[in-house]
Amino acid sequence: MSIPASSLQPLHVALGLLFLFVGLLKLIRPGSAESTFIVNALPNWTLPLIPLYEIGLAVWLLSGWMRFGAWLMSLFTLCIFSLYNLELMTIGKSSCGCLGVVDASPKFMLVLDVILLVVFLKRRQHWIGWPVDSPVMRQVLTTLAVMAGILGTMAAIGYARYGSLNVAVGDLRQEPLVVVPGVLNLGDAASGDEVERVIRVYNLTAESADLAYGKGSCSCATFPDFPIKVPAKGYADVRVIVAVSGPPGRFSRAGIFKTNVGQVRFGIRAWVVDSQTSVPSSSKE
Repeated sequence: MSIPASSLQPLHVALGLLFLFVGLLKLIRPGSAESTFIVNALPNWTLPLIPLYEIGLAVWLLSGWMRFGAWLMSLFTLCIFSLYNLELMTIGKSSCGCLGVVDASPKFMLVLDVILLVVFLKRRQHWIGWPVDSPVMRQVLTTLAVMAGILGTMAAIGYARYGSLNVAVGDLRQEPLVVVPGVLNLGDAASGDEVERVIRVYNLTAESADLAYGKGSCSCATFPDFPIKVPAKGYADVRVIVAVSGPPGRFSRAGIFKTNVGQVRFGIRAWVVDSQTSVPSSSKE
């Protein structure tokens, strides 16, 4: 059951246009999401899909279809964005990457997210447009609710035990090693720059791992502290120096660690800017 366009609420239209603008901005020229708990909890393949998710949510809001579902999904999205910007504020980041390569203060975006959350909560929606009287729909909604509860409980247990959902999932898959973050975002950098970052390697086996060899594709990454020993059921922090190269645009490579207990890959991502363009200091940390 669809809702006539005439019944669209101004709030839905405004938020839909905002999500559409933000999603298109990231799609045209992606930025780099900072390494936070929320970003690290996402599988690597989901990060490039975030702009498509925002555009899809915008289309849903602007269509007027199943307004309760659009309202609920918007609340969920705003909560995630608020937590992301709050974490960036606590660690002192000056830009959140929410608007692609356009600098946006986490504090400003957090205030905007909270205002939208409050307004949306005041404009509570009902099950308009949802065929809840259908036995099939009730079963679908009940199944989704049960699955969400199970997954939420498993995620809470995993985080409480390991302090990282990525590590919890890796242990569940019986992987020997896990790298956090799985995708190393370098931000903006000029071709020829060397950017240093620190990543954490978890050893999930009962044997000490000798992290003596690491190589990025095209030999773009070096590891000055090697050799490093990662204790059994423990972790070690590893410095990575990446030599950014290539024409302006997306820089994407793969890194790999090989040990006596197995190997693990991680992504390396940056946005190459013109050498005349000033590079934010956050990318040179």
